[in-house]
Amino acid sequence: MRKLVFLSILLLLVGQANARPDGIGDVANDGCVCHGGSDDTVNISFVGLPDVYNSSEEYQITLVIESSVEENDVKGGFRILISEGELSGELQEIEEGYTHSSQTNKQRSWNFSWKAPEKDDKLANFVVHANTVNGNGETNGDEWNSRSFAIPGSGYEGEITTPDVGKTEISNAQTIAALIGLSVLIGLAIMVAKD
Repeated sequence: MRKLVFLSILLLLVGQANARPDGIGDVANDGCVCHGGSDDTVNISFVGLPDVYNSSEEYQITLVIESSVEENDVKGGFRILISEGELSGELQEIEEGYTHSSQTNKQRSWNFSWKAPEKDDKLANFVVHANTVNGNGETNGDEWNSRSFAIPGSGYEGEITTPDVGKTEISNAQTIAALIGLSVLIGLAIMVAKD
């Protein structure tokens, strides 16, 4: 009986990484890490962004994600971070970023409006993390990628550099959490083996 209890606990712990069909907050500011590693075969397009923005102008934008992942009922999601302006449309704002919702995760293309900032002397940075999912409710078989854009205002005079979306280092908190989780799993495995 103890063996069954420990195996059940082990399965519950392992099953804690699950999809976020209702959208995702700042846990995804560095990418869709619950869906495996970044995959350069996922193509992210942000159609409609201007080369240079005008003060307070509204731009119609379409986010398109292309991937070889089979399309099922649930198809994809995203997390968008912007430094200037506001987005509206087929998205919601969660924890200072924009994301899909349960109503909009059944597609791989979304339409937005971007209202540029009032001052045209800024550089508007966009960071997009997007995933394509196979709809099995788990993270295996999914793919994601990240892309960044830098759009200067018509009065911007600085250097134009896009935000870095390269591989991020694992934080100390993530390392500690992983070590604790690994210790718990090893402890459970030892207890089950003794039984």
